[in-house]
This record gives sequence, C-alpha cells and structure tokens, in this order.
Amino acid sequence: MLAKGKKIMKRKNLFILIFLAVVLIVILIVVSYLINMDLKYSEPDIVILSPDGKFELVIREFDVLGGSGAEVYLKDLNNKKTKKTQLVFDDYTMPFKNDNYIINWADEKVVIKYYEGVPSQNINEPDTWSVSEIKK
Repeated sequence: MLAKGKKIMKRKNLFILIFLAVVLIVILIVVSYLINMDLKYSEPDIVILSPDGKFELVIREFDVLGGSGAEVYLKDLNNKKTKKTQLVFDDYTMPFKNDNYIINWADEKVVIKYYEGVPSQNINEPDTWSVSEIKK
C-alpha cells in the first residue's frame, strides 16, 4: 500500500513539473514576442523642402509607451536619405504634428527649434524651446 502511495506522489510531482515547464515555455514565448514587437506608432512623415530646393528634411514622429520622439533625416537631390538625429519629447507632445516647431536653413546646417513639452518650456515662447542643429 505504501509503495502505491509513493507512485501516485511521484506521478503527481512529475505532472506538476511538466505543467510548470509548459507554463514557463509559454511565458518565454510571449515575452520574446513582446520584446521583438515594434511598440512604436509612427505618424505620417513631415517633409520640409529647403529654400534652395536642394534638400528635404524628413521628420518621422512617433510615440511609444511613456513618451514620443522623432527621427530626423536629410534627403539630397539624389534621393539619398541619411538619418541625422533622433529627438525625444515629453509625454506624447508631438511638436511637428502640432506645428510647434521652427526650421532655419543655413549654408552648412539646419537648425530645428521645437517644443519638447518639458516644464521649463513655454509653448507660446519659442525662445524656451529645444534646439537641434543638423549638418548638411
């Protein structure tokens, strides 16, 4: 009788072990999927032509869990698009989508002034906004 009880316990322990292994594998698959999933949502590109027509500034704004940002590309006459910088904003501010930016084209660079949404900036005072310079 005692041997039968031990056999049942062994089977029960084996079942629990297999069940926990299956649960662990499922958790690892789900975590792997979430890690590889693109959690960014991108807005349509904003394209700004330089005054001389030689360049296009391409701004790809996005939001993610906990904030937003933009990838900034410069495209030349040969349609060569080069990523120049990545900007980060506070809590889904989206300055380009909401027209809270100023672009100044200079000979060797492009100056981007944008409202980042941080407390030290005032949306109505561009002098308080963040500045990013991009070399052509």
